[in-house]
Amino acid sequence: MSSLKRQTGIWVDATVWEAYRDLCRREKLRPAEAIEGFVRFVLENGSVLRVLNWLGSMRRVEGLEAYARVLLDHYRSGQYWIEGDGESEISVKAHLLELLKQLPNAETRFEIEEALKKRK
Repeated sequence: MSSLKRQTGIWVDATVWEAYRDLCRREKLRPAEAIEGFVRFVLENGSVLRVLNWLGSMRRVEGLEAYARVLLDHYRSGQYWIEGDGESEISVKAHLLELLKQLPNAETRFEIEEALKKRK
């Protein structure tokens, strides 16, 4: 890529822009520096949609981690079944086993694995 710079004009909601600038200021970044980093990341991945979908999935992963921690707490305290839809109960162990395949956080997976091994 060329080292020449090009000024661009984009329209951004004023409130969003001010919050973004404040965040950049706190993290000691120029606003353009962060945007350029994002654009480079998009180019390295070859798809704007792929990057946006990946970023959206990160929020779901955080929720999944929280769900796993709650289930793990239930399991460790001896609650092996939780209320499901309607009148049926759901196995906490079965959910934890499924989460092992989905969670990206190795530490959480390890904690689940250790808890499940202890109570065979």
